[in-house]
Amino acid sequence: MTKQQVATEKTTGRIQKPLGELDQGQKRQCCHCGGVMQAEMQEAESEPYPWRERGIRFSCDSCDETAWIASSETIMISLASSLLIALGIIYMLTNGLVDFIGFSFESGIGAALLSLLLLLIVALFALGALYNARRGGALILAHRTYPVIDDPNSAKRFFLPLSLGLLPWLLAIGAGYLNYTFFDDSEILGVLAMVIVCSPIAFSKKLGSSVREVFLAVFFWTVLGAAGAWAFSAF
Repeated sequence: MTKQQVATEKTTGRIQKPLGELDQGQKRQCCHCGGVMQAEMQEAESEPYPWRERGIRFSCDSCDETAWIASSETIMISLASSLLIALGIIYMLTNGLVDFIGFSFESGIGAALLSLLLLLIVALFALGALYNARRGGALILAHRTYPVIDDPNSAKRFFLPLSLGLLPWLLAIGAGYLNYTFFDDSEILGVLAMVIVCSPIAFSKKLGSSVREVFLAVFFWTVLGAAGAWAFSAF
């Protein structure tokens, strides 16, 4: 690691890694001089959390402008977490939260304090949802501020995690059918099938994608399948 990389990591709080094969060759337009910005390095937050932000650092060939552009799954995680928190709060509000708090204030000082604590927790979650929504919007704005000029691997980078995310479902359906038809629901084969089903996620990095991308793709196919089943009255 060079001294410049160390200084950059201290300034941005992000860890630098070499570009992946599918990320190489990306070019964006500089918003200041209109020049070409080259993809230089992957940068991820130093925290070990699975939802940490990841992206690519671009540098302009014509001026000293640099920009950090978040990856697509980082934006999706930010917006999806905001939506899930908001839906959770709406669910609680529409299922008796206000009535419960009102009843607590009539039941004594202890219940009233607990209701105030509950209100504080809900307010903190609401602030978290607002922060994630604003953060996701800011990351999307950065994408638009520095538009893509060339991205030779965009199609492969898009379809690869979608394919790997669909593979566990195909393996689960196939393994379940074989186990039920030929092995009378053997528990041992069931456990082995679970290992095989999870293998596309576990080996996603070696297959050219990332665990987060494949996991989000699995979730996407889950939602799509559930919506299709509901639309055709499968359950």
